[in-house]
Amino acid sequence: MKIFITLASQELKRLWRDSTFQVLAVFLLLLSGYAIFSSTEQYGHAYTEHHALTDTARYMLQHQKPTSAHMAGHYGHIVFKPATFLQAIDPGVNAYTGTTVRLEAHRQNEAVFIPASGQSSLIRFGEFSFAMLLQVIFPLLILFTCYRSIIADRQNGTLRLLLCQGVSMRQLITARAAAYIAVYWTFLLLAALVYGLVFYMGQHEAGAGVLPRVFLLVFLYGLYYALLIALTVYLSARANSPSGLLVGLLAAWFIFTVIIPKTAANIGAQRTPLPTRVAFDQSIADDRKGGINGHDTRNERSQRFTDSVLRAHGVDSASQLPVKLGGLLMQADEDFNNYVYDKAITRISSIISAQNRVGAVSGFADPFMAVKNLSMAIAGTDMHHHYDFTKDVEDYRRVLIRDLNKLDAARVSEFKDSKGKLTQEYWDQVKDYRYESPALGWSLANYITEIIALFTWIVAVCLLIALTSNKIRIA
Repeated sequence: MKIFITLASQELKRLWRDSTFQVLAVFLLLLSGYAIFSSTEQYGHAYTEHHALTDTARYMLQHQKPTSAHMAGHYGHIVFKPATFLQAIDPGVNAYTGTTVRLEAHRQNEAVFIPASGQSSLIRFGEFSFAMLLQVIFPLLILFTCYRSIIADRQNGTLRLLLCQGVSMRQLITARAAAYIAVYWTFLLLAALVYGLVFYMGQHEAGAGVLPRVFLLVFLYGLYYALLIALTVYLSARANSPSGLLVGLLAAWFIFTVIIPKTAANIGAQRTPLPTRVAFDQSIADDRKGGINGHDTRNERSQRFTDSVLRAHGVDSASQLPVKLGGLLMQADEDFNNYVYDKAITRISSIISAQNRVGAVSGFADPFMAVKNLSMAIAGTDMHHHYDFTKDVEDYRRVLIRDLNKLDAARVSEFKDSKGKLTQEYWDQVKDYRYESPALGWSLANYITEIIALFTWIVAVCLLIALTSNKIRIA
């Protein structure tokens, strides 16, 4: 243990005096500062905008002109995807998914106003964020810093002297790797602390359950950096040419961060292609033709529904019913449309899940893919969380429209005036839409493959160092 501590401390002293490391450290600090302040600034803007738009939509809902329940359903309501603190750390797919959803009867509208649509075409290469710094820039600096950790000793002849003094190659690799891990973990913890401090000074709401997710993100990236450092130091012990090793490491970095992610996405899209938006809408429209049309009482299915309602109440005409037939028809129409939509969206979700499985499995060949997917899951900015948001919005819409159809069917109600128009009291008691993100366990349950892949890499590198380090030839 004493030898291990001595080797690690000597490497830290050497690293501290290294001018190249000093330049890289300053560069890393500057990039970290920019990423932290720009991300928190973007979050602050999104947070303020969300609350302003939510208040405006609520005001418009409450102060709309007196109208019938049926027309109120067509007028609808607008809800917005909330901005979260973790979104500022890892925006995930939020730049490519909409933030605004209009709720109305008989239609399931997708989220619109995609943030990426208002930016330049460079957004396709990835938005610069704190997550990009952690996933792409930090690993690149790790390669530049660690690649000479042992190969330099081989070149100047000190490696043979160290081994002659009783130091094993395994001890040297683990001690040098531990020194670099301590340095980059310190950078990571400082960045997390500064990020939290800047966010706290901005007086924003973090929300419930954020702290465990932040700790887990730090733990995830800490594992990733330890993996990269250990593997780089091990390769430094095996290599003979510093330039050749650096070129190989840079090529591997490019393949892992650019080539494999793009290739996995393309393979998934080719194996299970998604239908176009036009084809998707057309399939829903075709399916709806076979259902009840609440606006067409002469429709065959509408007539059958009307007859069943009359028989159930034992009357001969709609005027004898205790409720208005139009409201019942509207809800029957709504129920059938919901069934058609659920069937169509289930089909689309299965296709997207099949596409994502390619990216999940690629984590066994590329640890970057596993870390990237897990980071989005922990931050709540992956596609699973977006689907959960759209499902939650749809559930809210169905409750609201069902309530309006009930009022439309009611001949008399405390929320109707003498003309059958909805009163102000009704809109006052309508609850605001509030989205609660799923629990952390739910988030991770969708990424078991990535978790297994990441730990497979860690175990494989540990075994590689433990079993083969002492077999490395010095000459």
